[in-house]
Amino acid sequence: MKIKKILILAAAALTATVSGACSTTAGSTASTQSTAAEKAEPIEYTKDGVGTVKIKKYKGIEADMAEAVLDESELEDIYNSSPSYKAVSRAAKDGDTVNIDYEGTIGGEKFEGGTAEKTDLVIGSGRFIDGFEEQVKGMSAGDEKTITVTFPKEYQSEDLAGKEAQFKVKVNKVKGPVSSSEGINDEWAKQVAADHLREEDSKNIDTLDKLKEYILNQRKKQYEQEALYDVIEKIMNEAEFNLNKENLDKKIDDAVTEAIESYGMDFEKIAQDSGESVEEYKEKLRDNMKKNMAVNIEEDIKAELVVEAILDAEKIKIEDHDYSDMYEYFTGEKGKTREQMGIEIGDELVEQSVKSFKVLNFLKENSKFTMKSAQEIEKAKEESMSVEAAKESAAEASKEAEASKSSEKASDNDNSKESGKTEKTDKSTQAKESADSKSSESKAQ
Repeated sequence: MKIKKILILAAAALTATVSGACSTTAGSTASTQSTAAEKAEPIEYTKDGVGTVKIKKYKGIEADMAEAVLDESELEDIYNSSPSYKAVSRAAKDGDTVNIDYEGTIGGEKFEGGTAEKTDLVIGSGRFIDGFEEQVKGMSAGDEKTITVTFPKEYQSEDLAGKEAQFKVKVNKVKGPVSSSEGINDEWAKQVAADHLREEDSKNIDTLDKLKEYILNQRKKQYEQEALYDVIEKIMNEAEFNLNKENLDKKIDDAVTEAIESYGMDFEKIAQDSGESVEEYKEKLRDNMKKNMAVNIEEDIKAELVVEAILDAEKIKIEDHDYSDMYEYFTGEKGKTREQMGIEIGDELVEQSVKSFKVLNFLKENSKFTMKSAQEIEKAKEESMSVEAAKESAAEASKEAEASKSSEKASDNDNSKESGKTEKTDKSTQAKESADSKSSESKAQ
C-alpha cells in the first residue's frame, strides 16, 4: 500500500524520540502507552463529501524498528566514492586528480568556454569530451602538451558541434588517492560534508566523530519513518472505508488534468504520429492515466480520513508553533511560519502536512516498537513480499482455472445442445422415412 504523500512529508520531518521509548536490545519490545490506551474502542469518523472511516485500533500497534548502527565498512564505502588525495611525483593515471590550465582554439581562434586555469580533473571521470582525459593521462606535474579532440555532432553548442579543437594543456599538479587507513580522518570528514551536504548541516561537521553522528541520526530518522509507515499501514489495512464516489472521481479527474497540463505535450503532433485525432489521443491518455493513478489517489483520500479521524478522537489541536516546529524538523532551520510555507508549497498541503505531523507524533508515542537489526527487517520484508507474490500468483491461477472451467462448461452445453438437435433430427428423419415406406407399400398394393 502506498502511504499518502502528506504522511511521507510529515514523517520525513520526525527527528524524534521513538528510540527513547524503545529498548536498544535487538528483539526486545517497549512502549509508552497505558493498558487503558491499548483497550481503546474503535472509532468512526465522517467527513462531508469525502467519506466515512471505521478504525478498529490505532493505539498499541506493534511494529518492528531497525536499530541504527554504522559499520566501519560503510565508512570505507563512502571513502572509496569520495577519497582524499595527495600530491605525487609520478605520471597521471586513471583515478588521479590533475590540476590543469588549458586554452582551447578552433582554427587558431579561441572560443567561449574553452579556457580555464587551475581546474581539477579526475582522470577517467568522463567529465571532459571524449579523448581529452586519455591524452592527459601519462602527463606529470610541469608537463605541457597540445591535445586535439573533436566535439560530438550532438554537442549542446551548435557553434562547436562536430568541430575539431586544439587545447594547450599544462599540468600544475598530479594528486593520487590516499588509502582509507590514512585518509579517513577529520579533514576528510569535513570535506565530505562540505561537498555532499546542505550548508546548514555541513557547517557543524568538522570532525570524523561528528560526521558519524550525523549519519547515525539520519539513519535513525529513516528507520523511525519506516516503522511509522508500518503503523499507519496496519491501521489502514484493518480500517473500513466508505468513500464518496463523486469526490473520488473528481479527485482522479483533477489529478489527470493537472498531470496532462504539466507535461506540456504537443498533442497535435503526437496524435498525428499515432494516426489519431487529438481528442481520440487525449481520451485514450486520460483512460490510461486514470487506471494508473486511481489506486494511489484512493489511498491518499483514505489516509487523510485516518489522520483526521485520529485528530478528532484524541482532540488534538493544531497550535501556531506546530507549523514552525514542523518546518524545523523538515529542514533543521528555524523561523518559517504557516503563511511563509503556504506561499512556497500551497496552503492546502501545509495544512495536510501539519495534521499528519501531529498524528504521527501521537502514534510515535502510542505504538509498540520492537528493535531489530536492519538485516532482519529487510529479510522479513522480502519473505513477506514473496508470500504476497505467491498468493497473487495462486489467485491469478485460480481465476484462470475458473475461467477455463466456465469456458469448458459452456462448450459442453453447446455440444450437448448440438447433440440434442442432431438426435432430434435423426429421429425425425427416421420417422419420415418410415412414413414414406408405408406410403409406398400402400400404393403398391
